[in-house]
Amino acid sequence: MGQKMSDGVIRETSYPPLSELQKGKLLGTRLRSVEVNAQPGSMVFNSGGGLINVMSLDIADGRIQSIRSVVNPEKLRHLGPLSDRTRLPHRSG
Repeated sequence: MGQKMSDGVIRETSYPPLSELQKGKLLGTRLRSVEVNAQPGSMVFNSGGGLINVMSLDIADGRIQSIRSVVNPEKLRHLGPLSDRTRLPHRSG
């Protein structure tokens, strides 16, 4: 069984477009192809292995309908160690 997201499950997959991105480095990040709520997606990690975000594609009729990105540390924390990039400074005011 995969890791649980807030309203679905993440499972490792190998969707070709994301797999191609995994071969290179994108701004010091690493992508892992996963399935998010039965749709293709990816988990994005920094070079130290900290999770930056989870992205998913909503596909219908063979076309991308939307791209979703979760960066909220509270929603990502249960998936593993987080990147410092997910921690934004608090503004007072």
